[in-house]
Amino acid sequence: MAFSKKGPAPLEIKRRRCLAVARGNLSLSGLAPLEAAGRLSGKPLTGFTLIELLVVVLIISITLGLSMPLFRKTFYSIQLSLCAEDMVSYMRYVRERAVVENTLMRFTLDAKGKEYWLSRKDSESGEFIRVKGKYGGYVLSDDVEIESQDSIVDFYPDGTVSSAEIIMSNPNKKRLVISVKQNQSNSIQIIDNEEAE
Repeated sequence: MAFSKKGPAPLEIKRRRCLAVARGNLSLSGLAPLEAAGRLSGKPLTGFTLIELLVVVLIISITLGLSMPLFRKTFYSIQLSLCAEDMVSYMRYVRERAVVENTLMRFTLDAKGKEYWLSRKDSESGEFIRVKGKYGGYVLSDDVEIESQDSIVDFYPDGTVSSAEIIMSNPNKKRLVISVKQNQSNSIQIIDNEEAE
């Protein structure tokens, strides 16, 4: 064997690699496979095998697949509650605006178009003109259905309102009722349909 002061000669290194490849301790690229690396370093190998990783991924996929319907039902319920709360907040805003501006304001609901908006009575012509801008109107989510016999709710300058009942439902058949009653301090409120029956 030819050794230099710094270690084995390059020819000796090539000969050792060829012997290691022949014995199966090294790959052709010159890098030791995991088994050989563990034997050479003296440390036990740690890590996960491909099968173990695939089993974990499979378990997580099955768990998510089974829980998705529950998440969807919860999402629809939250969406319905938020839409009802937004509509009630908007109606309360319309009532306050009618009092502050000392004019008749109108909340209009289009159940088929799934939208609602605010109109102000023009003092000169007596007609209701749709308010433009940020608080002019809103569109409901596609997953929320609306039923209402009263598509118009009037808000008077003295703080009173005309009565109405708006029923909102979602694909899970959960229903919320928005009740607007005349001459009451808390005249606009959300009633859960189970409580109403």
